[in-house]
Amino acid sequence: MKNRALIALITIVAALFGGYALTSLKQELAPSITFPQLVVLSSYPGASPEVVNHDVSTPVEAAIQGVPDLDSTSAVSSTNQSIITAKFTYGTDLATAEQKIDQAINRIKSTLPSGVNPQVLSGSIDDLPVIQLAVSSDTDQRTLGDDITKLALPDIKAVTGVNDAQLVGEVGQRITITPDAAKLAAAGLSASAIKDALQQNGVLLPGGSITQNGQTLTIQSGAQLTSVADISGLPLIKQSTGASGAAGATGGTGATGGTGATGGTGGTSGGVPPEARPPASRRPRPQPPRRTPRRRPSATSPRSPRPTTRPPRSPASTASPRSPSP
Repeated sequence: MKNRALIALITIVAALFGGYALTSLKQELAPSITFPQLVVLSSYPGASPEVVNHDVSTPVEAAIQGVPDLDSTSAVSSTNQSIITAKFTYGTDLATAEQKIDQAINRIKSTLPSGVNPQVLSGSIDDLPVIQLAVSSDTDQRTLGDDITKLALPDIKAVTGVNDAQLVGEVGQRITITPDAAKLAAAGLSASAIKDALQQNGVLLPGGSITQNGQTLTIQSGAQLTSVADISGLPLIKQSTGASGAAGATGGTGATGGTGATGGTGGTSGGVPPEARPPASRRPRPQPPRRTPRRRPSATSPRSPRPTTRPPRSPASTASPRSPSP
């Protein structure tokens, strides 16, 4: 082999450049990877898988078939839930595809069961947690969860590069209301009055805005229910039956019927109570209909000539000349 020295020099230079480039490569434990797919999640409480598939999964999956760059779809229907996965071709803008799917779902939203609100979700590797911390304490679990939520989570979220931090495993709170049928019946109420009270209260409503000193402030009316005392203080309102209003409506129908052209008089007297009618002696008697006199032709008026034609006499009735008497 000739030029061994030159080959050795080139090999050494390539090794040096390769080692330098290897140290400058960007390395990540969990690189940011976005898959071209979206998930449509729908919740249908109290429905079986067959009902969810027929009423939710099938209409939604058929509605998103016209979205551009859609590759394939798959649906999984389970109890109370529907999950539809839409896969797109690589290079598709997922933000635009998400808007197209939202528009397609909004067009058929009126045909979906009441209370079903499909949500379009997009995920990537960045959504997975990178670090998980476990906390233990001698206090009860509820107190520990409150302390972590108020003290630890705000500081973790403030760290540079942290997208979000959540607490998992916290004990949730639930309030159970058991109606007393005897007390409700004594007060003239039903169990639906409790449901109406919970739905009509604890809701925040926008009240407009107000401008003061160059600042625009939004106005909000209402307050949320945050404790058991707030729920126990809700008033229960009786539902009106509306029987009187129905009777009034019936009377109004009778008055309307009295305005007919043929039976107008009968309809009016039928709507007036007997004590408000005038006595029989004062009632006006019905006048007989007036007769229009016929006009006789005057002497000067010409009469139409009568026909003067007479039937022809028979030959036997013709006059014969008299013979002279003897």
